[in-house]
Amino acid sequence: MLDFFKGTVTRQDGIFVGVVIAIAVLLGAGFYFVVFKAQKEKLETMTTAVGDVEGQLEIARHIDDNYADFERKMTNMEDLVTKFQDRLPEERNIGRLIGNFERQGSDLGLLVTLEPQGKISEPAKVTYPYKVTVKGDYHDIVTFINLFERDERYIKVNKLVIKEQKVVDGQLMTEASFTLSTFVFKQEAAAAGDVS
Repeated sequence: MLDFFKGTVTRQDGIFVGVVIAIAVLLGAGFYFVVFKAQKEKLETMTTAVGDVEGQLEIARHIDDNYADFERKMTNMEDLVTKFQDRLPEERNIGRLIGNFERQGSDLGLLVTLEPQGKISEPAKVTYPYKVTVKGDYHDIVTFINLFERDERYIKVNKLVIKEQKVVDGQLMTEASFTLSTFVFKQEAAAAGDVS
């Protein structure tokens, strides 16, 4: 080996240099596969995580910037839902509501009969239809039906049939029949003990 430093290269010197180079290559390959590659994968994972966090941070900033607008929209939506619920009677109030309709018809000089048709249960609501028969002056009947349109509750009138006017006891009289429906939210019906 001393000959190597004197400028003469022997076969042993060549083997020594080859072994040193082989060890260096093995150490380099080992470093690449054990340390560098593992660190590279870790860095890629962390880069992806940082990207996800930055995306979430951007969403959070957007929410923070628009919080007042979201809060205003939520308040408006809650007010709208409250107004909608106020327009639907509770199940325990339906009898009183129907009684009011009969009284209003009587106040107009009409003979009004309301017959319950059995409730109709749907996924979100319960419908309470009534067959209504009204006898009296045609214009009073029209005024009576218009009362439903102006009522603050949600009411549906359908299957309207108005018969021809006839003279009865010296007065023009007619008869009308229709189906009057009112609605209750399902959760309100469940709260009142009706879970059908």
